[in-house]
Amino acid sequence: MDRSVLVSRRVAGLQKELFVRRFPAIERREVDVYPVAREPGVRAKVALDSDGLDPDFIQHLVGDGVALQQIVMDAGDPIIDVISTDPDPARYACAALAPTQIVRIGVHEPSRELALVIPDDEDLERVHFQLASDLVRWSIVVRRASAFESGGWEAPPTASFQPRSTPDRVAW
Repeated sequence: MDRSVLVSRRVAGLQKELFVRRFPAIERREVDVYPVAREPGVRAKVALDSDGLDPDFIQHLVGDGVALQQIVMDAGDPIIDVISTDPDPARYACAALAPTQIVRIGVHEPSRELALVIPDDEDLERVHFQLASDLVRWSIVVRRASAFESGGWEAPPTASFQPRSTPDRVAW
């Protein structure tokens, strides 16, 4: 009789649970975790929020990075971006896309669409942009600077990303 246990790193909520278990401030509910936007084995984005007044709460939470490296090993995602939530969708998207350089951003609230202009030489890592769209829950349309200079917001987009899910705050 085989008594082995198979653990899947693709299970929804895995990384969120790892954050809750690895960081006492999250477990004590001093910091809220929003569901993770992730492409298993490739990259993940985790949004955190704190009601405290400390603007550097993420730096204080992550500290020397040992717990974060353990999450990387446990979940198998080589890149984990940890960002702070923001009620302003433009700032939230810029944080989710860091370190991507964004030259200009347009916000169309009725359609929940963010139009971004990036430099011509900026790498358009599709997974990075898709996960940002998933996390922020807004569509992201990307244009290159040269196209924007010649056609403005009507210039053909280089890429477009639709959110694949609608994450909510972790229910305690």
